[in-house]
Amino acid sequence: MFYLHLSNKSENLIRQLAEVLHLDESRDPFDPEYFIIQSQGMERMLSQRLSERFVSWCNYEYMLPTRFFALMANRLNVETGSEDYVRDQLCWRLDQILRTVDGDTFKVLIRYMAHDDSGMKRYQLAQQLAYVFDQYQIMRLPMIDGWERGKLFTDNPAEPYQMELWKLLGQAIGHLRHRGVFLRDLIQLLNTTSDLSSVLPKRLSVFGVHSLPPILLSCLQALSNHCDVHFYLLSPCENYWTDQITQRMQLKHDLADLQSDFHPLLASLGQQGREFQQMLLQDV
Repeated sequence: MFYLHLSNKSENLIRQLAEVLHLDESRDPFDPEYFIIQSQGMERMLSQRLSERFVSWCNYEYMLPTRFFALMANRLNVETGSEDYVRDQLCWRLDQILRTVDGDTFKVLIRYMAHDDSGMKRYQLAQQLAYVFDQYQIMRLPMIDGWERGKLFTDNPAEPYQMELWKLLGQAIGHLRHRGVFLRDLIQLLNTTSDLSSVLPKRLSVFGVHSLPPILLSCLQALSNHCDVHFYLLSPCENYWTDQITQRMQLKHDLADLQSDFHPLLASLGQQGREFQQMLLQDV
């Protein structure tokens, strides 16, 4: 079951978390309590607050999202993403590939790297491309799947050479087992297998996470078929606010009088949080 806890005060969310733990009389003290967080600071804060609430607080596991799902994949015998596709490895492979690129597809890159006797430009370009491809594995999985079939998705002049570089990376590495593939396989297993509760944690708490890629949110949703997933989301407003739009959008659609009571900062600075909360409410 998926539970969404919303509040505009972190103290209220911690209180709700403590109440969920306190009311679970069937919990085995030898089973660790699992948390997904996004920073060590959140880990320390939660541990301090929960130790104040329970006096004794131990046997817990705080993990970043990708590490947690890698642990679940190992338990379910799903092959995880290869280390060949982590950012540092991609950087050096791309640096090697960029030494030999040729043809009209790469003319922009070739022109950029011209007269680079030290190789600094080439290496810096490889760093940026490695970062982009690392993010694509999670954020743009359908796109890189299409690239492997030679399909372009936009008119952006950068996409053709990125597609060719991605193909060359796959040839150099020898396989395409990256993070996006393992997460997709994990979701499929969780959605198609009837009972995995014996190998999965009884409960997962997600705290202090303000944004997740859709594929990781799908992982949480699939996991909730087998265990309780409690998502504690800090909202900037005590009222429903995800339908707010910026002044630019108001003028564009002639809606100047629609949101006179809303604070403009929620619309102008809260786009990422607004879209994430919409995903949670609509898809989960």
